Amino acid sequence: MDPEMISKKELLEKTGISYGQLYRWKRKGLLPEEWFVKKSAFTGQETFFPAGKVLERIAKIRELKEETSLDELAGRLSDFADRQMPDNGELVSRRIVTEKTLEWLEAAGSRNGFPGRTGLLLLVVMERLFAQGNTDDHEAQTVLELLASNRDLLLREDFGLIFGRLDGKPVVVITEHPTTAAFGGKVAVAVRISFGDAAEELKVKLM
Repeated sequence: MDPEMISKKELLEKTGISYGQLYRWKRKGLLPEEWFVKKSAFTGQETFFPAGKVLERIAKIRELKEETSLDELAGRLSDFADRQMPDNGELVSRRIVTEKTLEWLEAAGSRNGFPGRTGLLLLVVMERLFAQGNTDDHEAQTVLELLASNRDLLLREDFGLIFGRLDGKPVVVITEHPTTAAFGGKVAVAVRISFGDAAEELKVKLM
């Protein structure tokens, strides 16, 4: 779960949408049920949301809803599990991945081994790794090999990847709850990547 939460009242005020719109989008499947989190507050029980995810999703819905029906948007989200790999031009234009990362993956000969949704998630994970981890080719290859041998875990939204270094050597782990998992010793963590966050990023960019 996104560590930063926003209350329903704050969400409606910040986005300018109505209570009715919020719950209509929920009924249509545009906002996942699990994002509506009931928590105790001094006024009683209130509904909270993962701030980053819900704000990004609402912004995208508002951007597209004038030209696309809510039913069509909901269909795009539900079709994500079966989404085929777009061509390189679309991947770059939708800001899913940069040309540099695509070129590296193609040189590594890895893209054909990750079809469909798994391949899309791989692109996001590797893009974040290069962008956030200041990763060289050898380190990236170590990460890629681990993902290749555990590719089914890319589809587990509660899992993620942690990349760090110990005495200059790469340390890579795929684990549950990557944002809170901790290493012992002197491992310097460079980047934490949630597969659930990667999937959410893709859903928004492919809408």
